[in-house]
Amino acid sequence: FVTKKTKILDIGCGNGVITDEMMKYFGIKIVGTDIISYLKKGINIKFKIMESKTKLNFNDNEFDIGTLNDVLHHLPFDIQKDLIEESIRTCKKLLIFESDNSFASKIIDIIMNKLDDWRIPVPLALRNEKEWLTFFKENGFSCIYHLVPKPIWIYPVNKYLFEVWKKEKNSPN
Repeated sequence: FVTKKTKILDIGCGNGVITDEMMKYFGIKIVGTDIISYLKKGINIKFKIMESKTKLNFNDNEFDIGTLNDVLHHLPFDIQKDLIEESIRTCKKLLIFESDNSFASKIIDIIMNKLDDWRIPVPLALRNEKEWLTFFKENGFSCIYHLVPKPIWIYPVNKYLFEVWKKEKNSPN
């Protein structure tokens, strides 16, 4: 998905660690955005505060790729669609990474987020693979789904990657 010329927006970048690592690893231009700055000390990324939980302060198609890395489950179910639509408006391609809806995912999410920054909302609005695919279809999105390999065999959480876009009005899918 990424070349040196790719402009990426990391939506809901949290502490900025993943954003910073992507910038260093790929040598790319990347901007982080979130509802408040949770950035860790020493993270040196371009950052812009979001206008609201579902409104980005960027132009249409300003970025080649937008990423939502474990972000949607931090929003109540009823506004997840709004952030996806806004992300698609701002980015030519949208990549959504999410964890499955399991007991382990919930426990890990609560512990890791509260240790990282107590202000991070944790509504546990997780979905499993089938629920995500149904959500996308029911809300007028098309997607390509990828199961992300677990980093180690004992890692208890399945991770999903969805390439998401808005369906064309006359598209049969």
